[in-house]
Amino acid sequence: IFARFALDIGELFVELGDPAEARRMLAAAQQRISDMQDSHVGGDALALSGRINHAAGNFADALKDFEAAEALFRRIGAWRLLAGASLWRAKTLLELMRPGDAQEALLHAEGKIGEDEKLKARLALCRARIETERGAADDGPFEEALASFGKARDREGELECLVHQARVMMLRGERGRAGELLRRASGVRNLIRCTVPEDHLQGFDGTTLSRRLASLLSAGPAMAPSTWNQRASFW
Repeated sequence: IFARFALDIGELFVELGDPAEARRMLAAAQQRISDMQDSHVGGDALALSGRINHAAGNFADALKDFEAAEALFRRIGAWRLLAGASLWRAKTLLELMRPGDAQEALLHAEGKIGEDEKLKARLALCRARIETERGAADDGPFEEALASFGKARDREGELECLVHQARVMMLRGERGRAGELLRRASGVRNLIRCTVPEDHLQGFDGTTLSRRLASLLSAGPAMAPSTWNQRASFW
């Protein structure tokens, strides 16, 4: 029970932008599950380690964690948890600029999500990002993902989707549409921020998603589209 509680709190710290506390919770959980490695809790610990590494930008390490979580969940037949780990692997592969491998990861998730609305929304967003990386010009996949996040009442997912979609519009030179999406993203971020404890606001403002939104807002419509392709300096 303690290990489960520690992992849940660790996930919360990741979302609040406090990886140090998240790692402390993960370490506390791992001390209690040494004899439960082949269990849901053991897989969740691997997945949390992946999320912490992902949040820190350590994508290669995150990928290893999610692959290990997938293998464990597959071994014990935890199909919904397997789908979640596969989606995180796909998201990590997109950060590593490997859309083909991300597509393969999505295939592992599809069919195992069931009726989980949040996972359905995450699947839709990953699919939209993959199609964009492959040069698709249709805005529909992002709109589908936004609708799914709304249905799931997942504001963090909605914010992530808006930020990615705004960046795509900037790359295409559609500045007006990008500005509209950024205004929506700012509104959603403010709603989320109202729920964050005051002593964690600085950490939340330092999360990757918050920093990406701030970068888009500060760049403004005057930035040339070619500049947005300089991924290392911005994204």
